[in-house]
Amino acid sequence: MAISGRPLARLALWAALLGGCGAEAPPPDPTPGETSVVYACEGGRGFTATFQIGRNTVLMEVDGQSLALPQVPAGSGVAYSDGAVTFRAQGTQAFTQGWPSGDYVGCTGTNN
Repeated sequence: MAISGRPLARLALWAALLGGCGAEAPPPDPTPGETSVVYACEGGRGFTATFQIGRNTVLMEVDGQSLALPQVPAGSGVAYSDGAVTFRAQGTQAFTQGWPSGDYVGCTGTNN
């Protein structure tokens, strides 16, 4: 059984074209997850921060209110801010700036 050169050439061309299609595709985004940390602060105050991994946000639960803050650049540790309220953490230590009912300072976190 003889095979004509023309169909083989077309097949080789299609294989070359299709073979490169998936090679440049970026890897899929990681599945977002969450890690909650309960912070105990000076003055008997506290809050919960839920770090939304893959979305680069933190959900703050403070004084019965919820506030989602986007991650912003930080010199060390992590920082999240909407321009009015800022949450900063490094290791187990954290604090807030601009919280309407007063800042949370001297906070130490434990995973929930």
